[in-house]
Amino acid sequence: MTNRTSLLDKTTIVTRVRNRNAILLDTLRNWLPFDVPEFVVTDYRDDGCESGWNAVKEFNDPRIKVVETKYEYMFSPMLAWNLGIAQIKTEYFLCLDVDDVLDPTFFEQNTFGEKEFICGWGCGPLTGVYYIKKDHHDSVNGFSEEMIYMGYGDVDLYKRLNAAGFSNRPFAKETVRHKDHPTRLKIVNQVQQKDGRVVGTNAYQLWSAFHECNVKISKLLPWTPESSRVQWKMTELELHRHLAERSVSQRPNHE
Repeated sequence: MTNRTSLLDKTTIVTRVRNRNAILLDTLRNWLPFDVPEFVVTDYRDDGCESGWNAVKEFNDPRIKVVETKYEYMFSPMLAWNLGIAQIKTEYFLCLDVDDVLDPTFFEQNTFGEKEFICGWGCGPLTGVYYIKKDHHDSVNGFSEEMIYMGYGDVDLYKRLNAAGFSNRPFAKETVRHKDHPTRLKIVNQVQQKDGRVVGTNAYQLWSAFHECNVKISKLLPWTPESSRVQWKMTELELHRHLAERSVSQRPNHE
């Protein structure tokens, strides 16, 4: 088993955000006391969304890196994960949703062997908690970017890791908690009708329907799942803040 110190010292906490700065601010107060070397926040947004940088800069913590996107017309959770994970410089990483909080003993209680990874598979809103060695994650090509909508991309990844010989372990009981917050702030309920009203349906019904559309929709996009990550150009704007721009030739044409 890998000991607690080596995991903590070699782990990046990765998250993604879209227009939920109040939640991000509150959650960072829980994460920052952990002595990990790096935090990566993928702010997957277009110009109509609030910048996640505005939420994190007040902490003045050099460990936080914000990667913002430009020219994106929709939130693609799996691409957001891949973009963030591509920036990390540590041996391990822990993916957490912006509304997941950790018990102070998380790293002490969650250790794993060389061919193992930790995840929340089957834990409802905590299914996406994902802790792994980066080389092992990369060996199966990360999250599938054909999974345009949320709800199944993490399970798809876990199944591919299992098929490649890696076994998943559940996180230790009560070491992760999903924060309660207003329904309107949940990403799945930010899918809105044209008049601005939130779609009134169960989140898992939405996820199920989205999963059926994932592959069909992805094949209509003007870039391929295999090449989309390498089409990002990273430009440093200021200390620990980056802008990720996809080639203008790859922009969807909605005019």
